[in-house]
Amino acid sequence: MQAHNPPQAEYIMVTAYVVNEDRTKLLMCYHAQLDKWLPAGGWAAEHEAPHETVLRQVTEAAGVRAKHIDGLAPLTDAPLSFVLEASETELSPYELEEEYDAQWLTRDEILRCAGIYDGARRFAQVHLVHLV
Repeated sequence: MQAHNPPQAEYIMVTAYVVNEDRTKLLMCYHAQLDKWLPAGGWAAEHEAPHETVLRQVTEAAGVRAKHIDGLAPLTDAPLSFVLEASETELSPYELEEEYDAQWLTRDEILRCAGIYDGARRFAQVHLVHLV
């Protein structure tokens, strides 16, 4: 996710809840400035549709190609949140110059971590398969 100037009125922000194929992990991105793990996301480019923006942002954030899926609700108050699916692969964020990281986290890892965005915690609790 690139650092942008403050958004203008025509820009919109999207959030991506990216699950792996067996629904056991959620893709999370660490933002050093916020000292928090968040779902991937960011600002739309000019004339870019939100459903396209979210796919681009996931690729930039983690180097994975995701696809839109139906049947899972984001469970967040963020208006433009999407649920996506991607193969659990080695992650390669494009933005290594930022203090930034991306990882696949299990439900238990998300629920135990203090620095997780509350919306991601709710999503993991409801939608991720609990590994025993």
